[in-house]
Amino acid sequence: MGNSATGEAQRFTVESFATGERRTVTARHWWDALADQPGPCFTVVREPGGQHAAISLENDAFTVPGEVVSATPEAAAAAIRQRYISIRAAMA
Repeated sequence: MGNSATGEAQRFTVESFATGERRTVTARHWWDALADQPGPCFTVVREPGGQHAAISLENDAFTVPGEVVSATPEAAAAAIRQRYISIRAAMA
């Protein structure tokens, strides 16, 4: 999911679920981009089929509708955080 086949460095936008703090990280893979972040964070990656997914190191991954990805970064992040909260609540 979202791997670079060549392992070349890519830029990932990583956002904290807790604070909404957003930063850009350069890494070879999404898991490297998330590994050293404080607290639970997510990034959005394009899957091989062209769909997008929000992923976190907690092994949570869920499809992100195209209209969310095409929204402003703030609106997209808010929608993803809300979806994450809903998923976590359903698992509790």
